[in-house]
Amino acid sequence: MKLKQLYKFPRAMLVFSLLCSPIAFASFEKAMELYQAQDFDRAYQAFHSMAEIGDFSSMFNLEVMHYRGESVPRDPVQAYAWFSKAGSLAKHQDYLDTAEKVLKKLSVTDKEKSRLLAAEFTKEYSREAINQRIFPKPLSDEDCEPDPVAIKQKPPRYPWAARDKGRMGRVVLEFTISKEGYVRDLMTVSYDKMFKSAPVNGAKKFLYAPPTKDGKPHYHYGHNTAIVFLMAGKKEVDSKKLKFELEKVKRKAEEGDPVSQYVYATRLNVFRSFKDYLKKLDLQYQESNKWYLASAQNGLPHAQFALGRNMIRGRGCEVDEQGGMKWINAAAVGGYSPAQHYLVQNLLMGREEAVNRSAMAWLQNASMSNHYPGGQKSEMLLDVFKTSVCGHNENATSRCLDGNNSSFRISAIQR
Repeated sequence: MKLKQLYKFPRAMLVFSLLCSPIAFASFEKAMELYQAQDFDRAYQAFHSMAEIGDFSSMFNLEVMHYRGESVPRDPVQAYAWFSKAGSLAKHQDYLDTAEKVLKKLSVTDKEKSRLLAAEFTKEYSREAINQRIFPKPLSDEDCEPDPVAIKQKPPRYPWAARDKGRMGRVVLEFTISKEGYVRDLMTVSYDKMFKSAPVNGAKKFLYAPPTKDGKPHYHYGHNTAIVFLMAGKKEVDSKKLKFELEKVKRKAEEGDPVSQYVYATRLNVFRSFKDYLKKLDLQYQESNKWYLASAQNGLPHAQFALGRNMIRGRGCEVDEQGGMKWINAAAVGGYSPAQHYLVQNLLMGREEAVNRSAMAWLQNASMSNHYPGGQKSEMLLDVFKTSVCGHNENATSRCLDGNNSSFRISAIQR
């Protein structure tokens, strides 16, 4: 790579950096779209958000923008520091060669400044330092803070059409619990079609013990309640079928497929509803976090958002709001609308300090869709439960399961 390419072909230089980084790939493409459209301010903030979670391709592109003065004042000193850091992380000789060419053009004083800044970046953006900031610190369920306590929560009626057909289903609702314990910002996260409308009206009347933090009332954001519709009977759940479904996804997850890693983590959460039938399986939140992290590192915004929220809540890990927000910001940059909605909520509730500039730049794109909005959508829907799992019985019941961060239907994306 010749340095003169930096002057003549800035787009090509940035496209080159797609070669190296597996982390935050979808978000990186979103940032690239902005850069190619010459929306440099938002592109810079998007690349910076990706750099925060260790994406060295984004670090490289920050270098280019600093060198060229795009969105920020031209600063070859800082450009060298980013070039050097990205090169050492990626172990890519072209990055390192470019850094040295930039260094040669600097004055003696600026060379010294560049080396000092590069050393500072090396400490701040080393793989170990980044992982320390963004990896969840595992805790058992017993050591985590309990979820908000429901004071009034009436399960909905079982839909007649579903009951007559012996169908079982699940609806996951998400909402904010106000300081007084009331439900706000209610939305359906995932559902089976026959059950979608049944729980919504009743959920609006749920009442919780006022949530507190450090002894003070506070809003509890992104609370999940799973409404599970079950058919009662001797063969209520086929545990062998559940285990088979789980193992099938786990094999793909272990092969490194990010969608399967996300689906497996989500199913672990879903199957917490059936602990009595799956006693030998590790269904603790820290286990699902492990797989969310693997998927998040592979660039799936769905997993980045799920992991970030768990870190903020302290679900299966120590509470880490700063680390969690880095993942949520990355998911928002990637165009994942629930992450964007979450950031909007934080802003509306006066928590601007939790939302960095890179996230704010993306809020204008927020929508309420639960599908991944960028790129081509796959028609594949992964049903967690099949009708055959459940026995038919005229005695139908529904249960409210607070705190289950789970989805009944998951949209898989094509990368």
